[in-house]
Amino acid sequence: MTTMRALVVVEPGRVELREVPMPQPGPYQALTKIEACSFCSSTDVKIAAGELPFVNQYPCIIGHEALGRVIEPGPKARYLTEGLRLLRSTCAYPGTMLGEYHSGWGGMAEYGLVTDLRAMVEDLQIRADQLPAVEQMHQPVPPEMSAPDGTMLITLKETLSSLQDMGMKPAARVLVVGDGAVGLAFAYWAKVLGASKAVVAGHHDVRLAQARKLGLDAAVNSAGTTLSEAIASDPAASGPFDFIIDAVGHHKIVEEAIPLLAPWGTLAVYGTSAHLKATVDVMAIPVGARLLRASTDEPRVHTQVLEACRLGLVRPSDFYSHVLPLERAADGLELLRRREALKVMVVMD
Repeated sequence: MTTMRALVVVEPGRVELREVPMPQPGPYQALTKIEACSFCSSTDVKIAAGELPFVNQYPCIIGHEALGRVIEPGPKARYLTEGLRLLRSTCAYPGTMLGEYHSGWGGMAEYGLVTDLRAMVEDLQIRADQLPAVEQMHQPVPPEMSAPDGTMLITLKETLSSLQDMGMKPAARVLVVGDGAVGLAFAYWAKVLGASKAVVAGHHDVRLAQARKLGLDAAVNSAGTTLSEAIASDPAASGPFDFIIDAVGHHKIVEEAIPLLAPWGTLAVYGTSAHLKATVDVMAIPVGARLLRASTDEPRVHTQVLEACRLGLVRPSDFYSHVLPLERAADGLELLRRREALKVMVVMD
């Protein structure tokens, strides 16, 4: 049996680089050589710790932010030409297995699969939205873009589309809680979209320094204090805010954000964790305010984000701090767990 290397969470707290079976493409799929895959603190770190509620089957192959290059199209995958670079390649689609290994989205591997959505729609006479979401996210990456920058596109697209879906308007006052790559991307896009104030709150001075380099209006350290006290400590960060985004996913953030919300404001929860059972005083919620789970629509903003990169409005490299080889992928996960990295990109060659 032909094998490849992949990063496997054997059980919560135990991660290993293992030899696993090669994925086998179906008729409408193509085999890809994965060029790079980045770690997501909202999922991969929590899967490795056994703290993500909806991924709890082990051993599993993690990674959902991969970029793969088509090397072997299937017989009906006529639009997946050799050499095409596509996002969200995976060796095990969600809900499937690769040998004995479950899918933890399966992108942290040497080889993966992509699906020819267009050919399936034409041949099977079905709507694209009837197929699994991941199969709608295989968008192309330009040949001149580096592999780490290419994988960073996923976070940039998630955050931009989420802000747009929230209904963010120019001149809005925006607070993002969370100083990881996702939090910084949310706040940066808010400024690009015309926010009158974009503030980041977090616990790590190095990351907050990066927020200031990105030109955000304020970056405050909320470690050891309440969110309101942290905001009050910096006049440039003063509220109230029209949009508050919890990029971490924690009930304490939701509870502490409510007093900072403006009337008719939006409190959006983006991060995912097992710590989101908040206790809310309904009478403390400002008039007309809303609480929502943030949504994303990567395909809709793909061209928009690529054009922003081409014009220099956004630089993907501003949002990651480490590029490591696959042999050191477990080290990258540990760097994120200890909050010693902003974002880690793993290159396969």
